[in-house]
Amino acid sequence: MREVELVQHPQIPGLNLFLDTMDYRTPHLHKELELVWVLDGEMAVHSVQKDCRTASGDLVLFNPKETHEFRKLGDSCTFLCLQLSPRFFAYGFPAMEGLHFDEVLPSRSLSGEDCRDIRRMLGELAAAYFRRESGYALLCAGWLGLILHRLVHGLPHHTLTEAEGLEQERRGQRLDRLIDFGEENHRQKIRMTDFARQEGRSMSYISHFVKESLGQSFRDYVSTVRFQTACTLIGAGRDKLLDVCTASGFSDYRYFSHTFRERLGMTPEAYRAQLGQAGPAAAKPQNPHSLERFYSAEESLRLLAQLRGEP
Repeated sequence: MREVELVQHPQIPGLNLFLDTMDYRTPHLHKELELVWVLDGEMAVHSVQKDCRTASGDLVLFNPKETHEFRKLGDSCTFLCLQLSPRFFAYGFPAMEGLHFDEVLPSRSLSGEDCRDIRRMLGELAAAYFRRESGYALLCAGWLGLILHRLVHGLPHHTLTEAEGLEQERRGQRLDRLIDFGEENHRQKIRMTDFARQEGRSMSYISHFVKESLGQSFRDYVSTVRFQTACTLIGAGRDKLLDVCTASGFSDYRYFSHTFRERLGMTPEAYRAQLGQAGPAAAKPQNPHSLERFYSAEESLRLLAQLRGEP
């Protein structure tokens, strides 16, 4: 697992903002607070705090170093993602470094008025961020302060103790090693016993850790990595499907085909044909185990206006 750096635009230190059209994003974590505004479509969210389903208009919130995973429900899901360093307001609001929100879905806890205001402010923030006009960093900081103020005053939260912070750091590091282990070994026979031995932990401990952190068993996670690797290779269009099957780590073609039918409701051949009909811009995965598309600043402005119903 890598701390995800997805933004392709010039950044303000401590602030990342981007639009993403997603089919799947692998489990990941990063040092920033993350606020997601679902603009179109639905997705299933797994996090260490809560599993939930989101609809268009929902707000989703993740604390720093908190694992989360996205899957589309139906058609691809498009969202605006704000990532904010806890140190961004170090002088004006130093308590933010230890702040931990207890709610994953602000749109289910805040008042309708607060949600509408936060969505409006996110839209203004995104417009300033993507246009990058003179003085835009000041505008972004202003909108960020107002958004954070609404979240802090409207949502349950607490401050992490030093011990809690250290435990969170240890778990994050172990999860990094687990994901690295899966990514480095999924093309061959891979056993959880080897990872447990590497960590000096019992099988029962690691099994519980994987389930709690990733929301699935170790076996299912490896299958997911293999499946997403296969999707990425098919999307690249360079290999024969039998070669994709082998390169992704599947034991045989029958199981490879079964996995596609189970997860997508279609065969690998049909999936390749579908991608060909959609064209090369249909998927531009940045993470080799994710299926998502990111946009330039100009594309982001046009898409955001379109999804918000602006002329």
